[in-house]
Amino acid sequence: MTEENFKNWTLTDLNFEVNLERSNAAPERKKQIELEIASRQATVEPTKEYNFEIPAELVAYRQSLIPKWIKVFGWIFVAFSILVPVIAIYSAITSSQMSSQLYGLSYSGGAFDFWSLVIQSLFVFCGISAYGLLSGKGWGLTLCIVNGYVGVVICLYVLIMSNFSNIRLELLVQFFYLKHLHSIRSMWKPEVNQGNS
Repeated sequence: MTEENFKNWTLTDLNFEVNLERSNAAPERKKQIELEIASRQATVEPTKEYNFEIPAELVAYRQSLIPKWIKVFGWIFVAFSILVPVIAIYSAITSSQMSSQLYGLSYSGGAFDFWSLVIQSLFVFCGISAYGLLSGKGWGLTLCIVNGYVGVVICLYVLIMSNFSNIRLELLVQFFYLKHLHSIRSMWKPEVNQGNS
């Protein structure tokens, strides 16, 4: 049996089993079954050379797991991650001061001063992780969870260093943010990722 015949036979067998379940499934199960089909195809079908696209069904399913409020914050961070380096370059060219603030960390000074670069890097990290989540990348969820805990640590650091006078509301947002991301982790199906998915 050739590799091509084996691939076709395997996919036919898997899809028959899943389609049989889908025909008898309740409406609330159909979306999860569609993901199962996409997941199995992504697992069995070898990715074409130089083609690392994620199945559209899998992307759509992952995006449906993200609530609107997280999407709004996500796109804001994507925009800032693009604007911040541009503003930094402009500030350096014009020799003007740059003011940055994130998670309670704030700095006003040269665009390429140490703390300015730290805050800029955090913005870029937030933007990259948000893009990964919003576009349904396999690594997007993991990176956003890491990003969430980084934000919690920074907020707690700022709170302690201010003798608990600088209470950050971001902590409350991060709590619900991380709670939701953990709740969808098992449905994100990271084990079927391929290439840069």
